[in-house]
Amino acid sequence: IGEVGINGDPLTPNEIKSIQAAARAGRATGAAISLHYGGTGREKLEVVSVLGEEGADLSRVIFGHSDLIAWDMPLMLELLGHGVYIQFDLLGTDMTPLYIQPSSYSQADTTMGVARTSQVVEAIPKLIEEGYGDRILLSQDVCNKTHLKRYGGNGYSFILERVLPTLRRKGVTEDQISSLMVDNPKHILAF
Repeated sequence: IGEVGINGDPLTPNEIKSIQAAARAGRATGAAISLHYGGTGREKLEVVSVLGEEGADLSRVIFGHSDLIAWDMPLMLELLGHGVYIQFDLLGTDMTPLYIQPSSYSQADTTMGVARTSQVVEAIPKLIEEGYGDRILLSQDVCNKTHLKRYGGNGYSFILERVLPTLRRKGVTEDQISSLMVDNPKHILAF
């Protein structure tokens, strides 16, 4: 079900209705629910609450565009503690090298597009270490011509060519990578 357009800041009555409808549809069909942003900051926890009140299976909920909160480990851990998936799906769109890291992780860094992918590759090993390797999804939101290699972007192969080698250098094992790339999508996308 989705990508359900929940921007937030603040959550609107119509967004709440969309969350409720998605929860009901997910409950009726067994399909996963994929949220576009799912609110900003701690609004995401309000979204989790609304989904829960409507009877959604939180283990079938995906918070998309989580790259934007990769700097906020406490929030990611709190979300994951509810059983949801977080999806890093903007990988490579910021066009900064993976070795460049901001001096501090803050929301300002992400809104200005500073080293967002670099923040993600720093966060993933920590999330795995915390026991949430089975709740992380990786993808690329290649949706514009400028995202393609031919037009100066990173193309469709960025995760395979750049993200996975970087994760390996940071100590992520082949079994953990297999979980990220094969097992996690297989579990969440199945009915």
